[in-house]
Amino acid sequence: MSAQPVDTAAAVSLVEDAVTAPSMHNAQPWKFVFREGDGTIELYGDSSRIMPQADPDNRALHLGCAAALFSLRVAAVHAGWQPVVRLLPDAHDPWYLAEIRLGELGSAELDLAAFHPALRRRHTSRFPFTDEEIPAAVQDGLCAEALLEGCRLALPDAWHIDEVLGLVHDSEYREATNPALRAETAGWTRTGAPGPSATRAPRWAMSTWSSASATAPRGRRHPGGRRPRCSASIENRPAVDRGAAWIGTLGSRRVQPSRPRCAGFRV
Repeated sequence: MSAQPVDTAAAVSLVEDAVTAPSMHNAQPWKFVFREGDGTIELYGDSSRIMPQADPDNRALHLGCAAALFSLRVAAVHAGWQPVVRLLPDAHDPWYLAEIRLGELGSAELDLAAFHPALRRRHTSRFPFTDEEIPAAVQDGLCAEALLEGCRLALPDAWHIDEVLGLVHDSEYREATNPALRAETAGWTRTGAPGPSATRAPRWAMSTWSSASATAPRGRRHPGGRRPRCSASIENRPAVDRGAAWIGTLGSRRVQPSRPRCAGFRV
């Protein structure tokens, strides 16, 4: 399949798909640059959108940018281009995370196109999950998909789940008693100072938390707070994983997302 030349309009369309990716507090910590001369898109981390308290090592920033990169690859294959990715192309610029060259589509990544319909349907869900066990075939499929991306998805047993939940519980308590972290979280969500924002997570999307609970309950508040919040404890056997991080959730009911930002896109 011969690829069409990549012009600015096509690059903008790909980036619009890319920025539907999830990120911590919907910070959308990325910048994209299009080099029209050779049809290359550059991905940068946005140092103005870091969270020194909640994400001191910029791990969540990198996960968000990785999700945006994956979405860009999906969009490129769907549009008929082969994305050739080079990670960390400039050793002197740690914020330059990836270079994506778009060429003639081969067969290597054709399967990525199947994910395209999900890009704009993806959203964070604060609704309680059911206690259904994930079928073994689905777990095996997820592990196989992770291997295709050069990762290893390891699903822990009950003992490891209890250990992880204990660490999460301790971490939530420490965060709740850290004024600097609470202030930072308020700044990135609509739980702090009033004022409109295109990217901040809305107040009603925040789940409740109780230090007396072994796991954080999930729920939602109606937009504008007009209805009381409904909430419930999360499933007794949550599907947590070792060695990877969940970076998004596809829920069965839609929560209004904040507007994606094509941050820093330029030609």
